Amino acid sequence: MLHLDAEVTAVHGRKIYSTATGRIGGPDGPVAVRADALFIEVKVGHFIENGRPEEIRAAMADPDQARRARAFEVNP
Repeated sequence: MLHLDAEVTAVHGRKIYSTATGRIGGPDGPVAVRADALFIEVKVGHFIENGRPEEIRAAMADPDQARRARAFEVNP
């Protein structure tokens, strides 16, 4: 079993900094992996304006896909 603990450490504009640690056997086990990441928020509108028309139509025709995309627009 690998216990993962991750958190957002900072947000600056569109930049989202995060860190994660994976421990073997549970939250107090030995560290197996560590990672730091930088994510850049990209609004859904960017993909709508610059994406392939056929892929945009297919995604927007699927109500589940459209709902998920709008959720990320509000909650990055």
